[in-house]
This record gives sequence, C-alpha cells and structure tokens, in this order.
Amino acid sequence: MDLVALEKVSNRWRVVFWEAKPVADGRARCLGEDQPRVIQQLQDYTDWLDHENHQGIVAQAYQRTCRLLVELHAVAKRFRAAIEELGLGIQEVAMLNAPPLLIDAIDAIDAKKPRLLIDDRTRDVTFTKNGHLDKLRNAGLHVQMVQHLDQMTLETRP
Repeated sequence: MDLVALEKVSNRWRVVFWEAKPVADGRARCLGEDQPRVIQQLQDYTDWLDHENHQGIVAQAYQRTCRLLVELHAVAKRFRAAIEELGLGIQEVAMLNAPPLLIDAIDAIDAKKPRLLIDDRTRDVTFTKNGHLDKLRNAGLHVQMVQHLDQMTLETRP
C-alpha cells in the first residue's frame, strides 16, 4: 500500500491504508462492464490482512514504528530545536500505556477496507466523464480524488 495514516476512533487510534493511483493509471480504469484492476489489488491487501494473525502483527509493527519515530524526533530536536512536532496520533500511539492499534480493514465497523486516492492534478475530465470514478465508488471503495495540492489531507470515513 502506498500510504498509511492514523485516525482517531473514540479513545483509540486506527491504522488506515491508502492505495494511490494517478488518474491516467490503467489499473484504475476499464472498459465496459469490467472492473478496474485496482479493485482486485485492494481485495488482495484485505485478504492478506485477514489471513492468520497479520492484522495483529501489522498493528504491533506500526505501534513500534510510532515509538521509534518519537525517539528519533527527540534526537533530531537536539540538533534543530525548531523542528515541527510529530502528529498527535504518533505521539499518543507511542505512549507506553497506549491501547493496541485498530486496523481499518479488520476492526472498523463498516470499514471500506483499504482506501483509494486518485491523483487528478492533471485535470483529466475523461476519468469522471467515462464513468471510471463511478465504477470505483460503486464497488464499495472509499475513493478520494485530488485535483490540487491543498486537497492532500486524507478524508476520514463519514
């Protein structure tokens, strides 16, 4: 997966996975009644997460990663005091008493599984006009289409 994000869910944090495709990527487009190949790609990710204890392994790995980021940030701050603070999610997940992370594709109610980011900064109107965006959304995917850099903040589930 291309992007990993943290979302607050009640008093816990959830790991959210995003696949990113440029609007011109053939895997996000298809002709006729066929399904875009990215749908199967996202299903493969979901199947892997569902297998055995993969979600637990992933949750533990990302929690350890957050702890390591906090440690590295502290070192970097000694060399450059003005360094930006880490995100709240990373800080809270890194705490020793933090609850285990949730995994979006497994633990979330009505999860959309891994999500899809379509980079349309080239303004390719044919993607929407020819129904490619509708096919992705009708497949039950959470799809975010970005046309400007200021839209790069990832959406949470409604």
